[in-house]
Amino acid sequence: MEIIVSCLYAASGFLGVLCVLLAVSKHPTGGGFNSKILSYALRPWAHGVVFGRVLGKLVCYSPEEKEGHVIVLGPSGKGKTSALLIPTLRSWKGTALVVDISGDIGANVDVSNKVTFTPSDPATVPYDVFAAVHNEPTEDDKMERLEQLAFLLMPDRPGDSEAGAFFTREGRKILTAAFICYYFKGWDFVTICEHILSHDWRSLLNDIAAQKHATANMYISSFVGANDQNNAGCKQSADAAIKLFATNSRVKHALRKPDKGEQVVSPATLEASSVYICIEDAKLKLYAPLMRIITAQCMEYFSQRPAANKSKILFCLDEFASFGKLEIVEALRKLRKKHIRIMVLTQSLADLDMIYGKDERIAMLNNFAYKVILGCGDTETQEYFSKMIGEKPTKDENSRPVPLVKPAELGNLGDELLVLSEEGCKRLKKNFYFK
Repeated sequence: MEIIVSCLYAASGFLGVLCVLLAVSKHPTGGGFNSKILSYALRPWAHGVVFGRVLGKLVCYSPEEKEGHVIVLGPSGKGKTSALLIPTLRSWKGTALVVDISGDIGANVDVSNKVTFTPSDPATVPYDVFAAVHNEPTEDDKMERLEQLAFLLMPDRPGDSEAGAFFTREGRKILTAAFICYYFKGWDFVTICEHILSHDWRSLLNDIAAQKHATANMYISSFVGANDQNNAGCKQSADAAIKLFATNSRVKHALRKPDKGEQVVSPATLEASSVYICIEDAKLKLYAPLMRIITAQCMEYFSQRPAANKSKILFCLDEFASFGKLEIVEALRKLRKKHIRIMVLTQSLADLDMIYGKDERIAMLNNFAYKVILGCGDTETQEYFSKMIGEKPTKDENSRPVPLVKPAELGNLGDELLVLSEEGCKRLKKNFYFK
């Protein structure tokens, strides 16, 4: 009798799942059980970027092996982390780089191959800023990496005045010269930053020149005979870019040279382990230069990732606008074929415009295969996505078409979210990890 009851329970469970799958194929969100780019499954079998629920425990997701970067937009408290990022990380089978604000993400994602980097924790494993430089085979390659590092620390900023652009460009020359000169003397990153900050422009440039490194001296040759006030301004710009690494004792400790046999974090760590970077919310702005270095170095590593490396890596950038300017458009274009998927989470388009400018923001959005909207707080963002979603004709030929989703509706999606992709717009229920 018990066997019969068990069989009946199993059969009813199978029929229940079958009914759900049939319902999905006819659901107004569209797509069917397995569409061209999206899939549907019960939560335990959904591995990839999990967008939201359809019916009960059935979720809509982009399978891990597929391509396509993701941008998630929504004001604070709308579920970017709890309804999108955490469910995705719980389902992801590859590795991930995660910016974990206040440790909430890591505490709710239980994976075995996880390395945590917490700059404010004296016991943290260190991060090696010069790892990519060490791994280059020739001196010329190492110098290129050092120049790239200077660009990461002092990127060009859209909208800068002519004077601002000048001080950034020339200040970057000072950084590049110092990195090249002192790296080949065996100094580490923090020691170089301390040396730069502890000298005025004249004594620093004289000291670099005295080391007689031909390439380093080329970078500072334009300062000879130049206006003293301008030279001082360039040095001040360079100082501002490295101040955190030369003065903050916690950051300096986190970027120390590892002890013999001590584990160290670098972009290559992601080939075998997930890396969670834990930053307190209150210190996110303070640590922004550090975050910019780590994320930018990871993107550079990914762009040169060998084709033989097939494992999937998820690159999660929560509170994206807090990092400052990254070469994100280039990364979005390059990394799609490198088995890397980028997931950007931000509050609004206005946040992106302030850092990247409108033109670069448009180019950025064009390279996200999936745009997830949990809510739009400003009218410009509402109008933008309402137009992107499209219109439907009315029965009255003389009437104007009606938006499929009105702008104001995007400001109050409640427990729902919208996913925009090649397949159009899908309305899903938010998939909070704690429900």
